[in-house]
Amino acid sequence: MPLTEREAAVISAYTGFTLCNFSLVQELADEKLGRSTYTHEFANKHFWEELHKAVRGEFLEICKSIYTPSTDCEENE
Repeated sequence: MPLTEREAAVISAYTGFTLCNFSLVQELADEKLGRSTYTHEFANKHFWEELHKAVRGEFLEICKSIYTPSTDCEENE
């Protein structure tokens, strides 16, 4: 199943690896941080830490939704 634009933006914001148009990541940052963000802020380590924390919950929900355990793996092994 392909990622939605929202999922790609969340994963990009959480990991720092852009999977979509940068404008989608910036729009997400605006939403999650509750303010307008500026392009130059994305060069700041502390900004990324703040954004990372802000999207963590949604990122983990995406991971849970796509996680399918392998049939080769047994819980008791």
